[in-house]
Amino acid sequence: MLPKNIHLQQNLNLQKLRFLSVFKKLALATTLGLFAIAVASPAQAEIYRVISDEVEIDKVIPAPVQPQFVKKAMTWTSRSAAVLSNGKTYIHVGYDNQTDPYSGDTDVNEARSLLCIRKSPELAENPIPSYAYPIITPGGASKNTWSGGEVFAIPNVVGKSLLSPDYADKLCETEGIRAYKLSGFRMAEFHDGTLGWAGWTFWAQAADQFNGLSPHAIDNLSPLPNMRYWVKINDQNANSW
Repeated sequence: MLPKNIHLQQNLNLQKLRFLSVFKKLALATTLGLFAIAVASPAQAEIYRVISDEVEIDKVIPAPVQPQFVKKAMTWTSRSAAVLSNGKTYIHVGYDNQTDPYSGDTDVNEARSLLCIRKSPELAENPIPSYAYPIITPGGASKNTWSGGEVFAIPNVVGKSLLSPDYADKLCETEGIRAYKLSGFRMAEFHDGTLGWAGWTFWAQAADQFNGLSPHAIDNLSPLPNMRYWVKINDQNANSW
């Protein structure tokens, strides 16, 4: 007769063998079942393979980086030396090599001065005809004309803050009343010249502190250095809004 502890050990070993046998049979049955599905439904097996391949491809190839769109708006600059006549200062503003009136040239996240204009009957007559006269562009536009208005600039306006033409006009109106006690100012526009199909540049009477950056009057002898202004255009997509 075997000792009791040896008998228990033999029982444990026998149970382990039975468990391994059952486990192997289950594993074999599972494998055969999956194989049977693949054989019975090759189309479904192919779908599983394609999906698996696509998942692997997604893991290997990262998604392409989408380019970020940068909204731009049109800017103008001072074109030439200001003109002093009969105690008034007149300024010529318009495009330069940077200006893009079709899709904009300056990131609207940046700050520029906002050019404002007030047209009125008392300014309708051209006071400087030897300077402000039509120059016809190859496309037939009239640049260099008299605007019939007075201009000033609001400094450091972030382009994207100009949410609409009405909002920009309101900024000019509010600042015109505050600074000059005059109503009727609005944001200057690409076609604010006169005579023919006006565009690209215009002359206007300059309000005090025209440059919008300092409390001093503009230099009457030279153009304003490195000065750019937000100017709207009514018939193109080159505005801040």
